Amino acid sequence: MSQFSASWRVALRAGRRDALRSKGRSLLIAVMVGTPVLLTVMLTTLVATNDVDQREGLPDAMGAAAASATFLGPIGVHQSPDGSSYGMTGKPFDAGSGAQTAALERATHARISTVHRTFHTSIVIGDRGYRADLLALDPGEAVTRGMYAVQHGRAPRAADEVLVTQALADHGATIGTNVEIGDGKASRVVGIGRLSTVIRGGNPSGVLVLPGSTPGDGETTYLIDRAAPVTWQDVRALNAAGFLVVSRYVLDHPPARSDLSSSEQFGDGGDDGMRGVMVVIVTAIVLEVVLLAGPAFAVGVRRQRRDLALLAATGASPDQIRRVVLGQALVLGFISCVVGAILGLALSSATVWLVPSIIPSVAFGPFEVQWAYVAAAVVLGSIAALAAAYVPARQAAKQQVAAVLAGRRGTVRSSRGWPALGVLLIAAGLAMCFTLGIKPGGETAVAGSMIAIVMGTVLLTPLLIGAVARVGTVLPLPLRLAIRDTARQRARSAPAIAAIMASVAGITTIAIGSASDFEQSRQQYTYESTPGGMVVTVDPRRAGHMLDAASAASGGLTFTPIGSAGIQAMDDSGVSISVRTPDGYSGSNELVVADPATLRAWGVRLDARSTQALERGQVIAGDRRVANGGEVTLEEVKGEKVRRVPIKAVVADLGTGHVPRGPEPTIGLAVISPAAMRAHHLPWQSARAISPKGSVPSQAVEDKVNAALSGLAVDYGSARVERGFQETYTLPFLALLGFGALAVLIGTMTATGLALSDARPDFSTLAAVGAAPRTRRLVAGAQAVVLASLGTVLGIAVGFAPGIAVTWPLTSASYVLGAESIGDPIIRVPWLLLGAMVVVVPLLAALAAMLFTRSRLPIVRRLAQ
Repeated sequence: MSQFSASWRVALRAGRRDALRSKGRSLLIAVMVGTPVLLTVMLTTLVATNDVDQREGLPDAMGAAAASATFLGPIGVHQSPDGSSYGMTGKPFDAGSGAQTAALERATHARISTVHRTFHTSIVIGDRGYRADLLALDPGEAVTRGMYAVQHGRAPRAADEVLVTQALADHGATIGTNVEIGDGKASRVVGIGRLSTVIRGGNPSGVLVLPGSTPGDGETTYLIDRAAPVTWQDVRALNAAGFLVVSRYVLDHPPARSDLSSSEQFGDGGDDGMRGVMVVIVTAIVLEVVLLAGPAFAVGVRRQRRDLALLAATGASPDQIRRVVLGQALVLGFISCVVGAILGLALSSATVWLVPSIIPSVAFGPFEVQWAYVAAAVVLGSIAALAAAYVPARQAAKQQVAAVLAGRRGTVRSSRGWPALGVLLIAAGLAMCFTLGIKPGGETAVAGSMIAIVMGTVLLTPLLIGAVARVGTVLPLPLRLAIRDTARQRARSAPAIAAIMASVAGITTIAIGSASDFEQSRQQYTYESTPGGMVVTVDPRRAGHMLDAASAASGGLTFTPIGSAGIQAMDDSGVSISVRTPDGYSGSNELVVADPATLRAWGVRLDARSTQALERGQVIAGDRRVANGGEVTLEEVKGEKVRRVPIKAVVADLGTGHVPRGPEPTIGLAVISPAAMRAHHLPWQSARAISPKGSVPSQAVEDKVNAALSGLAVDYGSARVERGFQETYTLPFLALLGFGALAVLIGTMTATGLALSDARPDFSTLAAVGAAPRTRRLVAGAQAVVLASLGTVLGIAVGFAPGIAVTWPLTSASYVLGAESIGDPIIRVPWLLLGAMVVVVPLLAALAAMLFTRSRLPIVRRLAQ
């Protein structure tokens, strides 16, 4: 054991010395090994920080209270210990907050504070209205500390004072201004802050008020303020009184599962699918590190093969030689992983603090480091570095000492059994692709199958290189030399080609999947109106004012409003009027109120018969299924009262005009005239208007109209020009091409540098017999072309099948007109992207290799091999 540990100490010292001596190569390996660790640590940290669990969110939910309680019903509640899941017996009712507070005080012997939350309450700032969440509490009570934060000004002290968030302040609710909340009550802004001390960013619209200053709806939470903890027995007692309870003590000291009744046990919600995805991602990262760093370690072994041969000549065993190489990998791998983890944590911290300041809509919770994941990333990265160096270490241990000391180079042959195993892995991967992978939710299976196919192709790569070498005899000299060297030194070139292949395979799979998904979105795009017109939504009560504002902002466009049956309202005054539809009907049941002229402005062309029927008070139905027997039934729902009104109807086309693709948009399910609505005592309102057809308003005009309408009404005020499907594949195309080019260049330049280092005696001999200085540059470019071309072609071939398979779970489900259907997948292959990967990227690699390669070398001794 002492001899074993001593040999490893020597190996680690030798590894540290070699890392310091070859700084450029060490930096390259550190980047290859450390970058995946950096990205993994950063990803896990940001995900954990963004995911605010229940314990982290306690200051927002209950401030400094020992527990919070919500009244649910009069008979009883059974809940999980954390309160996230519950059931109840009896019908919920509101016993009054005063009675509930008194009941809690008697049961807990604690001081009870009331917190009321109201969501989506209207708030008027100047002449513009918005929606905001209201939080009503007493800032003077210590138990509410942590539920809000004051950034400017102060917290409210009177019923007519409020604190607003920065989002509302940006709309004009600055300190000292008056705002109207809910029912029109005027309040003065005395502070600007956040309704959360846990979440950083997000910038939601919120208002802090004193208790009793909010509308009656919403939810009430009772804060239990006492020094003694609220135990599980206390929680059960409060459950019996109808309260759902969240206790700090119970969260920190949950009861044993055996102590819970069957009604108190709920599922743990574990996500096995996410764990499977993480396994696939980690495996892919380790595989990519091994393939990318392997050639770099081979460079080091080649450069120090004479030193290793001297060690062997002085009595070092093959195991000791192997440990020297692995020691270098362990030193470099561990240091680069630790540095990558530290940089990942630093970048995560900077992201959490800087991004919400730059992009207010982005939110993070308390900074949280998953130390187990950090340690796992460091360990896996170190193991990946060792795995990457294992093959070069074995080759170094098997090299012929006499040949190396004499300056000759040997050729390492690959095992004949690896190709057979590679074929089996490829077959297994393809089988998984087109069985499990084509099922709904099969993306994880496709990713796993791609790893199997990649690993199988890696084992086949030396055999494929030999096959390519047989056709290289007819090529020009630089390409002939490059192919010959690639075939002779397969132990060096195969890992580089495999690394390129693995990267390109992943990009090919993603490219086919994303392009097919994009094509599905394009094919299934549904037009909301005829292309070219601008449709605005306005508040029916302020329609004239808002349409004038839209017309002024658009440069003089006129808008034709159209009516919708019924009255929309947030309270009980709303009236719903719709067309009664048969069972199984899944489309819209909207009843539109318009005369023939309005319909023409919206693109609907009625024939003479339908126009006369509309003018006589009949309904024009767009679907025969709702006009059974020449009659349509309208349903008016007002509160709990339902009135059915049968009206004669004719069937006509209510489409608004031809569209390039997809179903023709319709104005609604049926149309009735304003006179007929008045005759049947049915209310309606106009909340939409359209501009006349002609020149299509520009995006700048659309933005101006939206800015002019914003805030003029609480729930209305938007403009949209129907331009059809506007998304492009340019950004994903460039991103995938950039990532692919970077991966190919890294693998190609590493292997090309190693090949040129090995071929120095050959080039010196060529120079001695009269070869031009540019020959070395041309061979370097040819070497890069050969490696990059083989890697990209193999990568596209490997990634093609998983890319096709992943289109099933991505595109076979279709959602059109609100209905889901399962059909054939939509497959789109981005040939331009794949062609650029095969042609452009290898040429870029060749140019880079030629640019960074010296033309002249000193004459050295050339020994026959």
